[in-house]
Order: sequence, then C-alpha cells, then structure tokens
Amino acid sequence: MIKYLLIISSVIICFGVNVSARNTDTLYTFNATIGGGYSLDVSEFAAPKTGLDINRNQYSLFARLMWQPEHLLSGGIEGGYAVFYSVDAQGRGSAYRSAIPIYLVLSMKVLDGLSATTGFGIGIESSTVFGIGETINSSSVSFALMGAVQYMKAIDEDFSLGGEARYTSMDLYDDELVSLSILIRYKLLEY
Repeated sequence: MIKYLLIISSVIICFGVNVSARNTDTLYTFNATIGGGYSLDVSEFAAPKTGLDINRNQYSLFARLMWQPEHLLSGGIEGGYAVFYSVDAQGRGSAYRSAIPIYLVLSMKVLDGLSATTGFGIGIESSTVFGIGETINSSSVSFALMGAVQYMKAIDEDFSLGGEARYTSMDLYDDELVSLSILIRYKLLEY
C-alpha cells in the first residue's frame, strides 16, 4: 500500500512541477559571438630539411550564431579561419596551410559564465606556396572536430566579453590546433 502511495504522490509531484514549469515565462535568445587569438599547431610531422623555417605560432578567427534556450544545452553554427603553420625557405619561397572550418555546435553551461562547447563539421583546408614568380594553391575538404571551454562575463544587458581555450582537429592531414581566443558576444534577439 505504501509503495502505491509513493508512486501516486511521485506522479502528482512530477505533474505539478511540469505544469508549474510550463506556466513560467522562459526566455530564448539568439547570440552572435566573434572571437580570435593565438593558435599553436600541435600536429606531428617529419622534421624539416635544412634551410626551412617552420612557424607553428599563428592565429585563428571565428564567428558563431547560437540559439540559447533557458536550459543547459544550446545549439548553433560556426564558421572561421585558422592558419596552421607557415614555412619560410629563406629566400627561395614560402608556404602556409590554412583552413575554413564550418561546424554544427553544441554548448553546455557548466557553471555561471563557464561553458563547454563541441562542434563537428567540415574544414576546407588550403595550402599556398609562393615560389620565385609563381603561386600555387591547393584545397581539399576534411572532417573537422573542435572542443572548447569558454568563460563569458556580461558587461551590459546585450554584450559579454570572455575568453576561450580550444582544440581543433582536421583528419585529412591530421592537422591539430590549440588556441586561446578573446570573445565578444552580442544578444541579437530575446523572446
């Protein structure tokens, strides 16, 4: 008998919580975030031949549009630009590898202001070589993944400022980046 009373009271409590949750006003927002900063290529590849200077310290930029219901999980899209590395052949030419990643993004609020973000999609990888009087471009499409942790602090009702630590991987050439970015977020719409 006590078991049935517990089941019935649990159903009534759950129904009551569900009904009361439906009656409250929930805010949904669309936010736009732009970010950019330092990136380090952590890919493994063969040591360069003598006379080549490889610079793995580069930069990355991105723009993200997110739909954020008043839940822990948010979703959106992101596009960006990242330079993996550049090579200087000391007067004989230079080259660099870059990518334009496009992600479907999921973000989860961990603590107030702190969130974990992951994304998957494609990356259009490009290699550009500048020779003596000639430029060669090559592009390919790769599967892309990203994971990040970000902290945002509101500076007024619509704007937030923050930072992000991110890992990016593109599988075609096993390119990997670790980056630190400064973020600016703007609340586009709230309903």
